[in-house]
Amino acid sequence: MRILSITMIVVSSVSLQSCATVFSGYYTNVELTNAPDTLLVSTRDGVDVPVERTTARVRSWQNNNLYENRQIVRISLRSNLDPVLILTHDGQERRIQAFGKIRAGWLILDVLFGGLPCIVDGLTGNWNSYDPIDASFK
Repeated sequence: MRILSITMIVVSSVSLQSCATVFSGYYTNVELTNAPDTLLVSTRDGVDVPVERTTARVRSWQNNNLYENRQIVRISLRSNLDPVLILTHDGQERRIQAFGKIRAGWLILDVLFGGLPCIVDGLTGNWNSYDPIDASFK
């Protein structure tokens, strides 16, 4: 029985190494708030970033019992980079620097599993996420 317990601990600690890399991957979705319908996104290197538009049913802030349909605009960014994004709408252009932030949950899990996963997730940057980006043009 003791051998089985030790085996399970070893297998689980090895299999959960670098949790963020295994479970979230190399890309993270970033929400664009106040995005116009004709918004185009690219990087400063000229690479177009696909813009995904979906409709979600969300709870209204005014009345918790009512739901409303809301359009959500997202892009997918590599989690280990801090890209400069170029937002284009009707001939206007805005440059925005996106900065990744370490998600505390991944850091805590990495430390709980011996600290070695911190090296992998830190080097790959897969424990990072981005705050929503305001894509409005004023």
